[in-house]
Amino acid sequence: MSGTEAVQLYGLMTIGDGLVAQIPSLLLSTAAAIMVTRISGAVDMNQQVRQEIIGQPRALMVAAGVLVVIGLVPGMPHVAFIIPGLMMMLFVYRRIVRERSIERQNALAGKADESSMASRERLTWQDISVVDPIGLNIGYRVISLLNQKTPGDQANNHVTDLVTTDFVTTDLVTKGELASQIRHLRRELSEKYGFLIPMIHIRDNLNLDPDSYSIQLHNVAVDHFTLHLDQLLAIAMENARPLPFAPPVKDPCYGLTSYWIPVTERAASMQAGYTVVDCSTVITTHVGRMIENHIDDLFGFEETQGWLTHLRQVSPKLCDELVPDKLPAGILMQILKRLLADNIAIADSPRIAATLLAAAEPQQDILALLRQVRITLRRQIIDPLINHQALPEQLAVFTLSHELEKMLLMAREQARRDPQFSEESFVIEPSLSLQLQNNIPELVRKAHAKQVEPVLLVTPQLWPLLSRYSRIAQYRSLTILSFQEIPDDLQVEIIGQLG
Repeated sequence: MSGTEAVQLYGLMTIGDGLVAQIPSLLLSTAAAIMVTRISGAVDMNQQVRQEIIGQPRALMVAAGVLVVIGLVPGMPHVAFIIPGLMMMLFVYRRIVRERSIERQNALAGKADESSMASRERLTWQDISVVDPIGLNIGYRVISLLNQKTPGDQANNHVTDLVTTDFVTTDLVTKGELASQIRHLRRELSEKYGFLIPMIHIRDNLNLDPDSYSIQLHNVAVDHFTLHLDQLLAIAMENARPLPFAPPVKDPCYGLTSYWIPVTERAASMQAGYTVVDCSTVITTHVGRMIENHIDDLFGFEETQGWLTHLRQVSPKLCDELVPDKLPAGILMQILKRLLADNIAIADSPRIAATLLAAAEPQQDILALLRQVRITLRRQIIDPLINHQALPEQLAVFTLSHELEKMLLMAREQARRDPQFSEESFVIEPSLSLQLQNNIPELVRKAHAKQVEPVLLVTPQLWPLLSRYSRIAQYRSLTILSFQEIPDDLQVEIIGQLG
């Protein structure tokens, strides 16, 4: 061995041995540095090392490529480098594909959330609340009347002594089931007026007093009343003696003096001349009264279509000829509403339709058509106004005084000069209007004192004005009749004058 070879061999063995001996120390130092710099109480070390190694797929792909290149160098162990490199490439490729799939799903989910949020923010007609024609809002304590018996039923199993027909006195009253009574009331009113009364929606309202209720028409409160759920309401009839229960109240339907009494005082109160009703009956009767007072407001386009459907079932040809060839549905609705406003039932649909068909003209005059229908239904209008027990073939009426009739006719003639003249709303003097307003209640009181219905008989020219005036003044108990509406075979007795 030459000296050069000896030096070279010695250098390789000594220096290489030293370098090899330092490799473990280098690895330990690197590991210790990683432990010190990456230690954290919130993240596990194994998880952190895994994230550092495989968290960057591109770096692993570069490392895999380097291994494959080294394995391709001649003289290098090909299997030891190429196979791990290819396996690493496959691992990294699958990881990249999975990450892109997750990103695509997240993007689609984000778009779906944005679209759903946009749809929720978009306002549609379904978001507009529907206005109920009739509503009954009740306090939370009144809810017990929907499915429990009333206080009166605890002492009496049936009601047989109610003496007035103004209040609901069916068997349903004794059960205390308010919902059933309301359904029965709706059926009775529908049969009475000749069209289907809208549904009466009952809802609890925390804004009301616990023992009170409120009646709404088209979401507007028209009346309310406070109940005493553990008591009965005694309503004073004529010549009733005062009761020792204070304070007296006014019943919500007719304004009569009433008292809230214990259940045990029921029999004594009835003997004293009172009509005793439970809370369910009070509500039902009150709702019925409000419906009758605003019956024309509850008749709209849908009810008109229902009325025509019923007419088509009875007389198909008559219905087809009337609407829309002779009479538009809108004008028919106005005529029917006016009949209801005058408390005239529209159940006799064939006669009403036949009259309108015969009287309809190209120039539709609603008032003229209304007059013809009222003349056709005159016996139906007059029959409830006759006292069949006392005078079965005679109608007691009031008339206008000669002076008042003359003043109204003069005011009508002056108003006819206006191109926009209306028979229902021509102008009269304020003093004359005030006089009517003050005298009509007195006329009603006189009629009730004589136990007859208040009826005012007027000329056909003044009937539209006075009929509208009575509706505006809320004198619904007063019936305004025209001379044309009196049957020929009916006797008329004048019992007073409106001056």
